[in-house]
Amino acid sequence: MELTLQRATRNQTIRFLLMHDDGRLGPKTGLTAHSEGLTVAYLRDGQASPTPVVLAPWMSGSHVTGSFRELDAHLMPGLYELALPDEICAEGAKRATLMIQAPGVSPQVIHMDLVAYDPYDRDRLGLDCLSREARHQVISTAFREVVPEIIEEFRRKPEPGASAP
Repeated sequence: MELTLQRATRNQTIRFLLMHDDGRLGPKTGLTAHSEGLTVAYLRDGQASPTPVVLAPWMSGSHVTGSFRELDAHLMPGLYELALPDEICAEGAKRATLMIQAPGVSPQVIHMDLVAYDPYDRDRLGLDCLSREARHQVISTAFREVVPEIIEEFRRKPEPGASAP
């Protein structure tokens, strides 16, 4: 599973499906924060070893790191929710990986791209808040292989209202 999250954000919650390790049995239901053998850990770029996430029962109404629950075993069997530790999205890394494991469950690996923009900003994709140089970096990274000549032309174009060199 792949997610894109804004770097330096707090109180992030993710949802994921857990399946029996024998896929023919379907989704795994009934797990709680205290289920025997249930483990969650994450690894950020540059981190030497994984950091375990201490799980806690879900607390509705507030973000408590490690809160874990199954949403609805009947209507959405096997769909779980986890309140991420803020450290996962902290500055200093471009990527993080989270792994959820439990006995009889296929391990769930979630790769998270930690980006400098708000991926949910439908109007500007969050690029207005970046400096001109940072916008160029984001655009050139995103479209480097698609249209390199347009990127170079964009870089040479002066900022609106600035005098041409």
